[in-house]
Amino acid sequence: MPAPSPSPLLRRSPVSGLARRTMAFPEVLAQSVAAVAPSAVMVTVPAVVHPVAGAWSALVFALVAVLMTGVGAAVNVFAGRMVGVSGLYGFTVRGLGPGPGVVAGAAMAIGYGGAACVGVLGAGQFGLAALDDGARLLGSPPGPLGDPGPGLSAVAAVLAAVGVVVLLVRGVRASARAVLVTETVAITVVLVVLVVVAASDLSISAGLTTALAPGQWGVALLLATMAFVGFESSTTLASESRQPMVTVPRAVRWTPLVAASLYVVASLLFGADLAAGGTSDRLAWSLAGGDGAPALELLLNLGITASWVACALGSVTALARIVFTMAREGLLPPVLGRVSAASGTPSAAIVLVGAHLAVVPAVLLLVGFSVPALFVLVMTMSAFGYLLGYVLVCLAAPALLGRLEERTQLGAVVPRVVAGVLVVIVLWGAATGGAWAVGGFVAYGLVVGAALALWRRRARRRGLALGLYDEPTRADVLRPDAPGAHRSPGTRP
Repeated sequence: MPAPSPSPLLRRSPVSGLARRTMAFPEVLAQSVAAVAPSAVMVTVPAVVHPVAGAWSALVFALVAVLMTGVGAAVNVFAGRMVGVSGLYGFTVRGLGPGPGVVAGAAMAIGYGGAACVGVLGAGQFGLAALDDGARLLGSPPGPLGDPGPGLSAVAAVLAAVGVVVLLVRGVRASARAVLVTETVAITVVLVVLVVVAASDLSISAGLTTALAPGQWGVALLLATMAFVGFESSTTLASESRQPMVTVPRAVRWTPLVAASLYVVASLLFGADLAAGGTSDRLAWSLAGGDGAPALELLLNLGITASWVACALGSVTALARIVFTMAREGLLPPVLGRVSAASGTPSAAIVLVGAHLAVVPAVLLLVGFSVPALFVLVMTMSAFGYLLGYVLVCLAAPALLGRLEERTQLGAVVPRVVAGVLVVIVLWGAATGGAWAVGGFVAYGLVVGAALALWRRRARRRGLALGLYDEPTRADVLRPDAPGAHRSPGTRP
């Protein structure tokens, strides 16, 4: 009697330990929305773009949304075919090979890391502003909270980073639910305040509005593109999602459209009421000129604080899974591939990312960076990293479809056109951006350095297979209803 052939299924998933197949669609969507942080962006980027675009601001955001939808289509070429945990890094490896894949991984690490730093910096600044608003409502005289120095700003950023790490280590579902609630509340608060301002005598003074000069259209487009980055981050939670080949593409598809609708509304509402010449020493908005301004300002600052915290949560979640994947592949030390048995989270990677998140902004503030200058530098570094990753995945998608013999003429042309437009935006923004472009040069310097370091490690350890993704195991098939079981796209959890 012939011996039975060995099962092609794995005994153990390459991403074993993670809380596989536990997250519902709203929680997956919350990840993408959190990384974009639409309510925080609504009070930052439109204020910067408006001096250039003016009445065209809403149209600019709508057109960029179409571009990001094209990027999302390229991302979904992979998200609908594989269950990854490293997002665009793993996708690019599968489409273009290890070399471009490592570059994409380094670029997305800069993107997520920069966004997380912006998140804790913004949370600290808006949180201090909210405390100051509350103190003034109670009759206290103006204090240091309204105009924090470097030390206080650094402490606030560190506290925000610690809070983010603690929440993430407790479990991805707990953090996703917290993000979903806080971002929903924050969006509602911002929209209500903007409607009230538009319908009253109140005026808004927004930080950073003097940072962009009229006529800088390249930078305006670059910044409008920044408003959408992070929408693809739910791809890093595919292994932890129920029906991942359905829920993840859906989240990637809908997030840019939801964000665009909010940015268009925000541009239309506050355009006429934005005070010319915002403050240069703080990020938080100020409201003045009518009854109820202090209370509304407190409400606004609380909402934006929550949104920046959500941004940091989403960005650290995604970055930690890239680090986790590289550790499991052997590109990074194996200790970073460890998973908490209690929560099913890559706790070692989260703690490492969180430590950098706490230290880097604090050190830069203490050595002399002003909050707005640091905010601009890190935000642009993050955006340039994201955009490089987007260009690479747009090139990787038709390459994969070609190997699978599924490529159509439209599927070959559209992603490459999107990649070309992104390259034009990056180059135009860098050429005309002045201070806004510095972050791009820093970002790409870091990308090159990180990619070379990772590639040298791979060269020293020959045989490393990159592009790790989740695969069904024997237990998944034998016990399809067990926690963590792999389910096909059409099955119910």
